[in-house]
Amino acid sequence: MRTRPGPWRTRQGLAVQEAAGFGCNRWTVRQDFKALAASGHALEHGPGNDRSYSLNYAREHRHAPHRIAPDAPAAHPGLGLARRSGR
Repeated sequence: MRTRPGPWRTRQGLAVQEAAGFGCNRWTVRQDFKALAASGHALEHGPGNDRSYSLNYAREHRHAPHRIAPDAPAAHPGLGLARRSGR
């Protein structure tokens, strides 16, 4: 979903899983999408007979890997960004 933004339907999920070598069917893909939505990683769109899913960007940005943890060191000394002490 990150590599192809926009709405995903069952057929796109099925194509990705088949390309990855998983032998699955439409029901399995639907269950995977439902699990992603239930965990907050995806959003459901449309009525039950025309359902699509998209990435929940609000959740993805909150857990983005480029963010620095509060307890992380101030900077890497090799980058010339070390904290100055006493000033």
